[in-house]
Amino acid sequence: MPNFMTTCHDRLPFWLDLQGADYRQLRKTLAARGVNARGWRLYADYGDALFEALGQPWVQHEHPFTSAENAVVFLRLLAACEMDVPPPRPLIASLKDWQLPKERLGAIPPPFFRAAWKACAGAEYAQPGSAGAVTDFVREHIVPAARWYFETGQHLDDDPNRLKAGWEHVERGYREWRREHHRIEAASPAPAQWLLFVPAVEFDGLRFAALGSEAALEAEGLEMMHCVGSYGERCRNEMLRIYAVSEKKSGVRVATLSVMENSPGLWEIDQLKGCYNAPVPQRVTIAALAVVRALEDAYALLPAVRQEMDGCRRAAFVEIPF
Repeated sequence: MPNFMTTCHDRLPFWLDLQGADYRQLRKTLAARGVNARGWRLYADYGDALFEALGQPWVQHEHPFTSAENAVVFLRLLAACEMDVPPPRPLIASLKDWQLPKERLGAIPPPFFRAAWKACAGAEYAQPGSAGAVTDFVREHIVPAARWYFETGQHLDDDPNRLKAGWEHVERGYREWRREHHRIEAASPAPAQWLLFVPAVEFDGLRFAALGSEAALEAEGLEMMHCVGSYGERCRNEMLRIYAVSEKKSGVRVATLSVMENSPGLWEIDQLKGCYNAPVPQRVTIAALAVVRALEDAYALLPAVRQEMDGCRRAAFVEIPF
């Protein structure tokens, strides 16, 4: 028996103009619109809560006809994914940022949505107890790749069998496209937009290369699949510097390091993350301290670098008059 006693089932009947109808009539109407038994069970068990995160532009109380059409499409999508629980709320809420063609929910291939759904579940499993793990994963991984997928027409001819490999198939295609898209920019690096202080450090077979522009940060975020591409404003306005970490001999990327000055001339590691924000080996953590020492030595021993740091620090705390 559907769980109508403990969940709210008011909005969908209103959109379908079935106020007062019993659940049998509602189920029959949905079946006629292509919602199978799995889709019906999801709605019976979770009710209108399934559509809360969906929101505009797809479901709006004042537009019942459009809301009904989109709610039915959404139920069919969930049913086709063959999962017995609702998708994570952050994943549903992110659909508005996917750049879907003509804002059509029906443009989403079920294997694509299922792959994103399972990837979110994996992100939650990898960080148990972290309330923001799925939200961060959706923002940093799902949304950028989904925009590429739909804006470049991948959804029109992608082989559903490839999506069985999971979200890795989507993200791999996205990364390859971004690398090609930025190939010319990478060949001609953008001029530094902020002072680097210590451009490069080598220690224990690792090379730490300072990143001096938003383009470099975006490329780093693409390569390592995390959000460092959004750190440009902080590098311009704070005593924060970012380093790309790679093996000196092979050039293989290892991690991304951010360091911050906590008092004049004294620096500390802010973050040190591998690909997908994974933890790094102890060797990399120890080597990263060489960057901290290099910055502190430069401040103590090189008057030009001391002047640069002091100037940047003063600029970071200047109050702009209204």
